[in-house]
Amino acid sequence: MIENSGVVMRRRGAPEVLDLATALVRVDAGRLLRRALPLVLPVAMVTGLLWLLEPWLGVAAGVLMARLVQLPALLAASDRAAGRVPSLAWSRLLSGWAALTPGTLLYGFGYVVGLPLLVLPPYLWLRGLFLPEVVVLERPEGGAGARLGSFMAGAVGEILVTRMWQVAIEVWFMVGVALTGEFVIEVLLQLGAPFGALMEGEASPLLVVGSFLAQPLLSVFRFCSYLDIRTRREGLDAWFLLWSAANREPSP
Repeated sequence: MIENSGVVMRRRGAPEVLDLATALVRVDAGRLLRRALPLVLPVAMVTGLLWLLEPWLGVAAGVLMARLVQLPALLAASDRAAGRVPSLAWSRLLSGWAALTPGTLLYGFGYVVGLPLLVLPPYLWLRGLFLPEVVVLERPEGGAGARLGSFMAGAVGEILVTRMWQVAIEVWFMVGVALTGEFVIEVLLQLGAPFGALMEGEASPLLVVGSFLAQPLLSVFRFCSYLDIRTRREGLDAWFLLWSAANREPSP
């Protein structure tokens, strides 16, 4: 417990974490939408250019680029955790993306180099889960590597569960948006299949749209998992502040 507060420090299940993440995204939906809209253009450009070479390559690149949307959601949730009104100034976002770039590239390089070693990519995939929280929020003086290693050593089970839920959430968004879009275009509007047919194994840019829409929830879900682990391991009470933040009225 936290001193004599009567609050039990227990592990929270993924559904509880997802419930909190959904509430937090809903609270700041307006802010997140305003910051996400300008990112639509670069994601669409990358997807379109690579689509001309290979449709599935365009989809893969678009899904990776869509992850730019995660940072605004992370910053908004972290401000809520600290009891502040979320601030998503472009200068802050640019600083965060710049801080994340070296680590992201390093892990990406590790994935490529480690492909012959089948164990290495999954290990890096798990180890790098909380890279945004460590690099952007904590900024440890000893470097992100040691901090990420401590998470990996003490919470590998929770990290694996969080990763699997992230995959399930993103796939649900991508497939759901793609199939719904195809139904509207082909059946309701009678326009054929200009974007391909997913059920026939064809690439669809609607998959990128679904991934784009999923990113805020993926980011805040990861952040809530991060706080859950820190709450139990380090005695933080930010989780309980977040419940309060999630129930406030949305700000304009």
